[in-house]
Amino acid sequence: MPRQIGIAVFALSVFAIASNNTIHADDFPSLPDFKRRVDYVSYYAGMQGSASSSRNAYPDYAAFMPGLVESNVQPGAWPKFRGMLTTPMHERANQTVGRDGKPTWPPGPGPWIPQYEPQWQVSYQVTKPVLAKFRAATEKSKLVPPIPLDGSAEDRNNRLVHLYFPHLMPLDDCAKGVLEAAWRIGDEGDVEARALGEAVEANLRLAGQMKNCLSVPEFSAQCAIRKLTYEHIFWGFAHGVFYERNANTLFKLLQDIDGKEIDAELTAAGECAIWLDAIQYIYGPFDNGAKFNGNRYRDITGQSMGGGGGLGMGIGARVDASPAEEIARKILDTHRSMQRQMKVGYAESNHGSLIALADQLRNAHGVTKGMFMTGHHVLASAYTLAAEAEAHRRAAQIVAAIHAYKKAREDWPKQLADLGKRVSSKVLRDPYGSDEFVYKVTDNGPVLYSVGTNGKDDGGTPDKATGDLVFWPIPDSAGWIAHGQLVQVKNADLTKLSDVNSSNDGKTVVVEGKITAEENQISPQHGRILRLTLAGDSGKADVFYYKAVADQLRPDQDPKRGATIRVRGTVVKEGDGFKVQVLDAKELAVLTK
Repeated sequence: MPRQIGIAVFALSVFAIASNNTIHADDFPSLPDFKRRVDYVSYYAGMQGSASSSRNAYPDYAAFMPGLVESNVQPGAWPKFRGMLTTPMHERANQTVGRDGKPTWPPGPGPWIPQYEPQWQVSYQVTKPVLAKFRAATEKSKLVPPIPLDGSAEDRNNRLVHLYFPHLMPLDDCAKGVLEAAWRIGDEGDVEARALGEAVEANLRLAGQMKNCLSVPEFSAQCAIRKLTYEHIFWGFAHGVFYERNANTLFKLLQDIDGKEIDAELTAAGECAIWLDAIQYIYGPFDNGAKFNGNRYRDITGQSMGGGGGLGMGIGARVDASPAEEIARKILDTHRSMQRQMKVGYAESNHGSLIALADQLRNAHGVTKGMFMTGHHVLASAYTLAAEAEAHRRAAQIVAAIHAYKKAREDWPKQLADLGKRVSSKVLRDPYGSDEFVYKVTDNGPVLYSVGTNGKDDGGTPDKATGDLVFWPIPDSAGWIAHGQLVQVKNADLTKLSDVNSSNDGKTVVVEGKITAEENQISPQHGRILRLTLAGDSGKADVFYYKAVADQLRPDQDPKRGATIRVRGTVVKEGDGFKVQVLDAKELAVLTK
């Protein structure tokens, strides 16, 4: 089915932002008169806009990405991205299996050491040339892909419903690739703020290039990668890559290249053009007036007119072949109504109205039942994605701003108003409600969250379905942040295993080694303990912790024989020698299984 191509692309996790241009009623495509063919492809291309070769990044991408229109790059030349984000999900999940047997995965990105992540390191090396070209291409102001269709032709292959987007997959690879490469611990022994900042900048510039996209697949791709990038900003602050000293630089960057609001209104006009082009084709050619053409209906919907297989939509369409003008008017009016609901921000009532309008269009005629058999809620989905991405966009600026304020004033702002005119009132407003984001300062620092899709303040309780959308601090992140801190301890600051002795008695140390033995013991001093023997280039040493600590370990921390771990603990006399005592589960990081 032709339209399934678009739906499949819509499901991909690629990158996006929308334009903040407001489309007026006159910007919608005109109705077909079913006497002369309306060139909806030209309308679509016109709404998408044009760009000179010096401004359009598409040829730059086509020069090194396979599958794009005008590209001569062979598919085999495209490197395999196999890093933190681009390793296939089933493989990522299986790297860590919980005690209940279900796959788990850390809650977010974090620093990684090349020697302990060999697959990620290989990916980092082989994708370097491609990512360098990607970053260079994002410097241009627009991304206008060619539309290889002829809207004046009768050929079914020239219909907008057959439009495909081969650039989305490789752009998704690159957007994720620059982020995962940025978390690599470099020669200085830590994650470089410059590298993560450049990755953020490249992805947000890509978003700006795509601001005039009309298709739901492109828009959805934008939102997914844009949201991912904002999340990496939050994790950058959580892991200490971004902090008070460089927060102002990041804040200015976000203001300069990411200042426009995200909305999905353009997609309503784009979808309208796609389906008016389709209905015009179904009721053509116009030799003897507009007549329902079963073969063309099958070309568009994939539904057989014979009724022997499939879902029988074709028979319903033939029996209920309503006047073409009536169906076209319904398509146009519905998409105009949808656009009026797709304002910047989010309300459950608007989302419900979009669903209802889509259902009404689908059920209006036998023909539309087949045309919109699947995927007819795509605009409601785009509206939801836009609101979530916009909430993340605003929150990213606020998080950067409050950290910059902390550097300048040596204290957190007591309220968002303290940020002054540097942060606009629009950015401070929660797109899910009528007020500002919820912000407060506790003994543990600032808290920032949105009321979420239900529009109600649930006290900062995160819930992906209906509850609050908490941006800072990141929910359930303490363990993973501690892991990142251990991973970023420089090799020069590690205590040698051979130095776990009386000379360091009572001192806090960080040691690293491979587990060569594990044993449950009963200690006269501490009761039941778990002892691990570590070995490395610097000798051997024992690490131990209470059962209570063992019970707190996350599945990704489960230490097994042969694993390399890094722990922070206190050197104490235990039994026949000195050992490293670990008092908190967060102070143990498994570097390799």
